[in-house]
Parts: sequence; C-alpha cells; structure tokens
Amino acid sequence: MKDLQKLRDKIQNLEKIHQLYILQLFITHNVSYTENSNGIFINMKTISDDVYNLVCEYLAYVKLQ
Repeated sequence: MKDLQKLRDKIQNLEKIHQLYILQLFITHNVSYTENSNGIFINMKTISDDVYNLVCEYLAYVKLQ
C-alpha cells in the first residue's frame, strides 16, 4: 500500500531542483496539478502505482548521494 503522506513529506523536504525533477515526472505521466502563489499541488491519490514507484526510486537515488 502506498504511504502518500510520507512520500509528500519527503518531497517537501527535498531541495528545489529535486522537487522540479519529480514535478517533471508527474507532468510526463499526465498527472494533473494546480498551481497558485503558494506553490504547486498534486492530488497524490490520483497517481498510478507506476508513477509512485518512479518517485520512490528517485527518492532512493537522491538519498544515496
């Protein structure tokens, strides 16, 4: 089962360059998002398992650096 709150927290704590890379992953996989003056928002419940796994793999890669 996906732990979306932990995933959200990990993404929020990343440097901006890594956050932008993850946003690009979402855009590439047609995940809808909204943007306003407070930032970019994604309904994490709508992401597919494939996208979830890609983000988790990227987070693991960043952690190794």
